[in-house]
Amino acid sequence: MNASGFMPHGMCFQWQPGVLFLHTISDGLIAASYFTIAAVLAYLGIRRRRELPFVSTIAMFAAFIVACGLTHVASIVVIWKPLYWTEGWISAATAVLSVLTAVTLVPLFPRLMAARSPRELEHLNGLLSATAAVAADANRKMTEQAAILLADSTTDALTGTLNRRGFDSYLAATVAKARRSAKAASLLMIDIDDFKAFNDTFGHPAGDACLATTAAIIKLACHRPGDLLARFGGDEFAVIAEATDEYGAMRLAERIRAAVAALNIEHAATAHFPTLTISVGVATVIDDAEMVPAILLLRADQALYRAKETGRNCVAIAESAQR
Repeated sequence: MNASGFMPHGMCFQWQPGVLFLHTISDGLIAASYFTIAAVLAYLGIRRRRELPFVSTIAMFAAFIVACGLTHVASIVVIWKPLYWTEGWISAATAVLSVLTAVTLVPLFPRLMAARSPRELEHLNGLLSATAAVAADANRKMTEQAAILLADSTTDALTGTLNRRGFDSYLAATVAKARRSAKAASLLMIDIDDFKAFNDTFGHPAGDACLATTAAIIKLACHRPGDLLARFGGDEFAVIAEATDEYGAMRLAERIRAAVAALNIEHAATAHFPTLTISVGVATVIDDAEMVPAILLLRADQALYRAKETGRNCVAIAESAQR
């Protein structure tokens, strides 16, 4: 007993060391656990997740847990030191914090009650997944439909080749690519000789079949993936040849001309030749000044006109390509 008339709790436990050990270890472990929980709450709930709407509640709860831990520390201290007033004030502070924490938790109850159960969340997640799958499938179908519509809008129905719209777009892209890579690009303009006479003699259905057959033969003669055939209009076709100089373009043009002639399709009696033939004009982009689709097209068309004037069933090179 000391001057205040009180003695420490330890005096009561001295006759039973096991009881003293039990109280000390138990209170120590409880206090350590409380402090650990408070530290975790402070780190995760306050420092790492400050965007949470109830950070103040977490802070209050952490302070309450720290106070609870301090009450157990005080219980250990008063076993040897009669600091009952200190222990009492710690208990009083803990009581105040517990009441404030309880009051702070009250507004959370409606939100907690409104929260979805794990089963409901799983069901909603399934619905969202199904909706996302449906949306993805719809998007895929729309993309495919858009591709089909684009292909239809740039494809000639009779020959299955590019139409004039597709040709203009591909020619512009080819010339731009040639400009970037500093490589040549060539254009072949192809016209069926005396096609009007063919139509007048054999009829338009036979003329359509002739156009389709000619397009198929030209496709077969264009071996490289960069060679693209388009129906320019009427009985006129065009071949865009990427990375092809005038020598390569001439070889390609002659191969196409010979392939069509080898078909031996009967022609009209008024035609220049007894069988179907074509004339080809070749133009090649050779410098930056000529890296314009319109200029390349004009030169190829002029070369085709020269082939027609020369006598048909032949290949002519654009004059500027011979410089």
